[in-house]
Amino acid sequence: MPKMDRKQRKEKKREEKAKRLHKKKIKEEEASLTLEEKQYGKLQITIFLIVAAAGALFLLLNV
Repeated sequence: MPKMDRKQRKEKKREEKAKRLHKKKIKEEEASLTLEEKQYGKLQITIFLIVAAAGALFLLLNV
């Protein structure tokens, strides 16, 4: 493998850094999406529990 001069090494290093930053950005975006999905899931569970409790009260008080 022939030796690279200084410009080539700098360019290669710059490209590798850009790739790392891009991968890091993608991972952060994926993590934020999963956080939003978790919050949405918690909201769904809360609504379900409220509706279930209301239904149980309705059945108990109706009888």
